[in-house]
Amino acid sequence: MNDSLIDLGINGSLILIAIGLVMALVFFIVHSIMNIKESWKALAGIIGVVVFLFVMYTMASGDKTGALLAGKYADITPETVKMVSAGVNGALGLMAFALISWVVLEIVNLFR
Repeated sequence: MNDSLIDLGINGSLILIAIGLVMALVFFIVHSIMNIKESWKALAGIIGVVVFLFVMYTMASGDKTGALLAGKYADITPETVKMVSAGVNGALGLMAFALISWVVLEIVNLFR
């Protein structure tokens, strides 16, 4: 496997995360100016996502296991494995949170 393609994908996802965080911060600043009392919710959401992604990164293992032990994957670094593991676990965690939030909020709206 070509390690440069993996690095390109990881760097691309990091750039997209950075763009998303910048956009969220800009939205927070604009929202804060317009409605100062409700702006803490946006800040809490931004901080929550950053903390969640940091926890996923620190919990991710850089160990090669399974198919990655084969000789053709010898050039993949432990840092690459850790970033991929953190990205996959982070994406799955955020998707699970979105799905659970959607179901719970629909149930809450049903009883309003």
